[in-house]
Order: sequence, then C-alpha cells, then structure tokens
Amino acid sequence: MRGVIRIMNNLPFIILAAPTCSGKTEVLCHLRNNNFVGIDMGSFIRKILNLNSNFDKCKNPTIVEEIEAYGRELLMSQLIEAIFSIKSPIINGYVISGMRSNDDMEILQKYINRKTINIYLYSEALQRYKWCLIRDRKNDPKSFLDFIRVEYSEISLGLGELIMKSEFEIIYNKGTLENLFQKVERRIRK
Repeated sequence: MRGVIRIMNNLPFIILAAPTCSGKTEVLCHLRNNNFVGIDMGSFIRKILNLNSNFDKCKNPTIVEEIEAYGRELLMSQLIEAIFSIKSPIINGYVISGMRSNDDMEILQKYINRKTINIYLYSEALQRYKWCLIRDRKNDPKSFLDFIRVEYSEISLGLGELIMKSEFEIIYNKGTLENLFQKVERRIRK
C-alpha cells in the first residue's frame, strides 16, 4: 500500500475551477482521454446528496445548505476516496473539475497533502451563455438574466474567494477546444 501512495503522490493533481459553461467538462473529458483519473465535483455532490433529478440551477443556484447539512469534510473525504479508488492500467494524474469554495480546497489540501495545479478557466459571460444555450442541459439557465444570477451566486458563495486565495492560474477560453486543451496541457507540464 505504501508504494501505491508514493506513486500517487508523484503524479500531478489538477484542480479545475470556473463559472458555468467555461469548458470544465470538455477539459475533464480531454484529460480522462489522456489517462488522467478525474471526477466532476458537481455531479459527485449531486449524486451523494440525491439531487440528480430534481435539482434546478435556476431556482436554487447553490447547494451550500445541503452540503453543510451533510458535512463538508465528510463530502470531501468521500470525493478523495472516490478519485483514488478509480482503477486504470495507466494513470498520468488526477483531476477534480468544478471546485467551488476555498473551504473545500483547504479540506482537499489536508487530505491529499501535496501541492495541486490550480487552473481557472475563464471566458466572457455572454460567450459562456451562448455555449450554455448550445449545450442545452435540462437544468441550465435559459435566459441571460438567470445565467447571470447563477454566476453571481457561484462567485458570492465561494468561487470568487477560491480564486483569490488558492493561487489559480487563469486560462482564457476564447478559441477552439483544441486551443484550450493545448493551454491546459502546457500548464500541467510547467
């Protein structure tokens, strides 16, 4: 077991943070296709808290109360356990997509006890809203006003503080997906 932990500790551990529709899912899929083990934090939390079918981002843009009731530390320990339990013949690193608060980041750091590569994906709000309409997920905001409300909620309830306190490198997503993937790969290799 000690050898496995030592090997895990030598691999990059990437944290992706970004507002809605900034490219987190695409980057996560790209990294998974390149032998990174990854978890989408939002999906993981909704699954643990049983919010899959009835959670509406427009009516309830955050799940802070549910997370606090469940226990933030317990949730983060389960996330870490889940990511390290994923089996793959080749593992080039680990990635958690969708980090939303500095509290979660501090708990994560305590559990993994190593430096992470923190990447914040950024695009202009109007561009992200257009991408949101294109991807057309069931619970995505359908109006620009709802989109901005979700964004404000994410920023005011933790995303803004996370970016300021946790040394994130900002990667601008304003080109093609291939261009975004290249920027992320360069940052990981740095």
